[in-house]
Amino acid sequence: MLKQGFSQEHGGITTSLILLILLGFSFVSIPLWFVPSNHLVLDKANSHVDKTIDASVFDRPNEFIGAGDIPWSVIDIDDDGDFTAQGWLGDGSSSNPYRIENLSISTASSAERIKIWNTRAHFLIKNCTLTGATGSEYAIQLLNVTNAVVTDNDIFGNPSSIEIINSTDVIFINNTCSQTITGISVRSNAAPTYNIQILNNTLTGGQDGMRGYDNNELTIADNHVSGFSNLGIYFYSSESVSIINNTCTNTGAVGIYVEDDVSDCIIFGNTVSTCLSGIHVEDTTFVVANNSVSICTNGIFFDETDNNLVENNTIFGNDNGIILNTYSDGNDIIWNFLEGNTVQVEDNGGNNNIRNNYYSDHSGLDGNSDGIVDTPYNLDGTSNNEDLYPLMSKFLARQGLQWDPIPAHQMYELGDSFTYDLNTTSTVGVDWWMNWDSLWIIDSNGIITNVTDSFNPTTPSREVHVIVTNFHARSIEAYFNITVQDTIAPVWVEQPESVYYWDQGQSFYRNFDVYDLAVEFGYVGELWINDTIHFYLDPDGISTSVTGNVSTITFGSYGLEVVYTDQSDNSVSAEFTVIYRDNTGPMFDDVPDPLTFTEGDTDVVTLTWVFSDLNPSSYELRLDGDVIASGIWDESPETIDEVINIDTLSVGTHIYLMTITDIAGNTDTHETIIIIEPSTSATTTTSQLPPSPIPPETLFIIAGVGGVVAIAIVVFIVKKR
Repeated sequence: MLKQGFSQEHGGITTSLILLILLGFSFVSIPLWFVPSNHLVLDKANSHVDKTIDASVFDRPNEFIGAGDIPWSVIDIDDDGDFTAQGWLGDGSSSNPYRIENLSISTASSAERIKIWNTRAHFLIKNCTLTGATGSEYAIQLLNVTNAVVTDNDIFGNPSSIEIINSTDVIFINNTCSQTITGISVRSNAAPTYNIQILNNTLTGGQDGMRGYDNNELTIADNHVSGFSNLGIYFYSSESVSIINNTCTNTGAVGIYVEDDVSDCIIFGNTVSTCLSGIHVEDTTFVVANNSVSICTNGIFFDETDNNLVENNTIFGNDNGIILNTYSDGNDIIWNFLEGNTVQVEDNGGNNNIRNNYYSDHSGLDGNSDGIVDTPYNLDGTSNNEDLYPLMSKFLARQGLQWDPIPAHQMYELGDSFTYDLNTTSTVGVDWWMNWDSLWIIDSNGIITNVTDSFNPTTPSREVHVIVTNFHARSIEAYFNITVQDTIAPVWVEQPESVYYWDQGQSFYRNFDVYDLAVEFGYVGELWINDTIHFYLDPDGISTSVTGNVSTITFGSYGLEVVYTDQSDNSVSAEFTVIYRDNTGPMFDDVPDPLTFTEGDTDVVTLTWVFSDLNPSSYELRLDGDVIASGIWDESPETIDEVINIDTLSVGTHIYLMTITDIAGNTDTHETIIIIEPSTSATTTTSQLPPSPIPPETLFIIAGVGGVVAIAIVVFIVKKR
């Protein structure tokens, strides 16, 4: 079963951990020569060992008449009011708690010696001798209380010593519990129990030293537990448990036992000996560090426990030093000292990182003098695992690590190659780890290079986490940002021309393609145009165009600006002119045919012209160069009729010229030719000689006699629609 561990990145912890564990408790003593490598131990200690004890509360002079063991009967307090009603000194404040002290309660009965329930006032139980309880009762029972200190009491000969249920902010310190089945029980029952501190107590004899369940923020430190037939310290189904600097000896089954989803647990600086199993951890998350385990069947035993840290423990004289049972996976077992164990390490789990440990039965050369045996140590168990970096000596000083210099934020241009060289002060080889290995990789020299770019213009920076671990299992880590920036402007694939002509009747479409590197990562920019009344943008993201809106366009010039802006606000622009013009002239759809007549004909003829244009303007009709008709041309097609009386035309050739014009000034013309041929005179034949020709002069006279004949020609112009 895979459970969430403290971390899979056991990074560095500084000596601040030790100082925090010492906070407020002079009796907590963790050897300063060890600095664990998991920084979460620091957070753990800080969150649990954070309550100081007011020494003045403990050292207040005795306020009872006659100091010493004062005989007393059993005490039963059921709420805050009982303290005052029963005459206990104090006012229940933190500086002046109610005081139960210097009492001797030894009357044989089945009742608890001191029973306090349902209180919120501060109270103190100090320097009392409690014995004589019978049945299954505890000497002290605290149920649903807060703000209690129990100290310097001698509790013996009772079935059980102390029980804390559904309570908070309780300190049990410097007490002696002996001749008891269970020394201390801490548990929840429907209500929370948290921030309980069990400190520097001596527990001997009986079945279980300490036990409990469903606790939160529980600290067990500097206690001496021995001679119990079953378990020394046992907790399950709890959260945030710190077991620090305790001594557990001669416990029949297990010295320290945590199981059943005890999360966020520290087992630190304890001494365990003469047990079936020294430290047994099952189905929980923990750090086991700086402990000494000896003369046990199993020194440290993991049962279905994943992703935890075991570091700097001294494990000697056991049948089995460290056992990782089946389904114990992903644990870090580093810098432990295994000496004189029949089996040093047995790994039956998977992917456990076992390295940099000292094995008393392993020797070899150290060719590069880094303190590491050049040949790996083969581990027992079904995993076929090995320690690649076994220590030469258990006295080898661990070399630390520092950044040189501290990693800083990095930035590079989209599309460029990226290199960043990280350095440490370590004089021995190191292993590197980094997240984002899909984008950047780090080699054995600490050089980061980009595998590919994953560009996101809205969040161009990514936090990079780097961990470096040296051969001495010391780790440091760094967090910094790598930013992929895009500062290069897009470019036109084809530079827009300065002028575009748009002829009426034709579609207008211009494609303005741009190239931008961000497009390759799926980020398309935006095209903008200054004139959205007469033009609109094609919705195509990259190949965007302007297309005329015919309903609002008129002939003339339009100055346009087009700007393409990418997702990083880089832009490229172009200015040009679109000239909307009528470049197609009018045309004749139908024209009159040429006609020929003879002088004297009296026919009436209609000439018809039909012409068209998208933008008509005017027409004009001339006869032999003279304007005989004109008008506004406002419809298309247009029909113009000209009625001719033939007898009004003289002999010869006459030209009708029709000119049509559109509003853009485009014209077209057509000539229609009318020919009037002269008539021929009739001749008479006789037997007589023809008369003498009349001289021209005579004809002139005749013409003169005839006078002048005025011929009026009436022209009818009929316009047909």
